[in-house]
Amino acid sequence: MAKQKKRSAPAPSITPSKLAQGWAAPVGGRIRPARPDDLPRAAELLADVGTDITQDLNIAAGDANTSVLLHECLTHRNKESAMRAVAGGTLDGRQIDPMAGLSALLVATDRAGQVIGCALMIPPGRFLAQVRRVNEVQGLALMLVITKLKGLAVDPAYRGQGIGAALVKRSVQLYAQSGFHVMYGQFTADRDLEPFYRRQHFTVLDLGEPLRLETMLALPASIASEGKERFFHRLLG
Repeated sequence: MAKQKKRSAPAPSITPSKLAQGWAAPVGGRIRPARPDDLPRAAELLADVGTDITQDLNIAAGDANTSVLLHECLTHRNKESAMRAVAGGTLDGRQIDPMAGLSALLVATDRAGQVIGCALMIPPGRFLAQVRRVNEVQGLALMLVITKLKGLAVDPAYRGQGIGAALVKRSVQLYAQSGFHVMYGQFTADRDLEPFYRRQHFTVLDLGEPLRLETMLALPASIASEGKERFFHRLLG
């Protein structure tokens, strides 16, 4: 009789407090949410891979509302309170920015606590705005369904040690447990990143191929490729 394939154990549940503590990193440091004083180093790392995202970094680590809606999703799981906050722009009686509330910047540190890598996730604002122009309710709901891995970077001195893979793993875990269904990103065709993202269980599309959402979300919409970039995507959960 053929042996049954062992199922991997489910990832432990993340709570806001566990998220703040972070996880062990491959080089003896931690993977944790970024703090405001991590922003200069994160910007430096991401600039080295050709990503100028100062504004996105600010909402993902330097805003008072950063990740508060992810915390809400992790706490309540059903996303109802987070959906009300997205629609109304308020949470517990205070105004919030849903873009910041659903963004996250995870950093990897070495043993000395120095930032050596980072992963930035944000709502795909341009795409969501296009959907909202056609269907406001659907566009708001999608903010809690799809996220973009906007940037991933590791210090050159630490590459090849599993740090990038660990950052992606924890990013996927965070958004999957927050109830999201799709994570995607893109990279320029001159960067040989297809093998890396395939190892992280992403599907990598051909150059110029749009990201079609029909099969993933039953949504008759797509995100067009920009210039010489390739999309990668995966289902969460």
